[in-house]
Amino acid sequence: ALPWWINYTYDDVHVDAARDIAEVCAELNVPRLIHFSSLLAKPNSPSIWAASKYRGEVAVRKAFPNANIVRSATIYGPEDRFLNWYARLGSAIPLVDNGAARLQPVNVNDVAKALYALIVDTTIQGQTFELVGDEEYSTKEIVDYVLDVTQSDPQLLNLPLPVAEVVGKVIQNLPEPKFSQDLAIRLSLDEVKTSSLPGLRELQVEPSKMEKESFSFLFKYNKGGHFQKVEGYH
Repeated sequence: ALPWWINYTYDDVHVDAARDIAEVCAELNVPRLIHFSSLLAKPNSPSIWAASKYRGEVAVRKAFPNANIVRSATIYGPEDRFLNWYARLGSAIPLVDNGAARLQPVNVNDVAKALYALIVDTTIQGQTFELVGDEEYSTKEIVDYVLDVTQSDPQLLNLPLPVAEVVGKVIQNLPEPKFSQDLAIRLSLDEVKTSSLPGLRELQVEPSKMEKESFSFLFKYNKGGHFQKVEGYH
């Protein structure tokens, strides 16, 4: 096992490791390969993370031309680090650029169904899919929704991107940091589908509604507990 303090760059993980896997798959004549990327993957992204995701796609495609690439929007579900993260933040929630970035969150079960479709349909080869939900929200709207369900009233801190980057640069040097300069940049970027690439419906998956699917796992954070709206409960 590797020592816990060894870290890797984004390129180590997103490019080199992905390329190595694709090359081994090609050498072993593996029939199909699915590479999981991000909707933010762009060659000239200001985010180092997102740019490395794009380079990973290029490396995989070169090593295994018939690989299917899946670019997913931010995924939500019972164990996510997205809606649950906002619900757990407590007394203050930082919003980069006041939460102006636009998102199309996608349900974890929808992503799983899409991946299953790519596994069983052997005719789909060498394509790129962008998996997003139907609804588009600003980050601020998503936070407001989480706070409405949880009946929480934290302070919302507007952090202009330059300020958020400075904060992230400091926090990223702490043990097990929860924020970084690059994450600040990512949180300022729109994450919406702008291409004509196929998505969930082309894989026969109907996108779920975020409010319907997330209420059950967010409501546990409600200050009154699960039964606070049940009349006559003692």
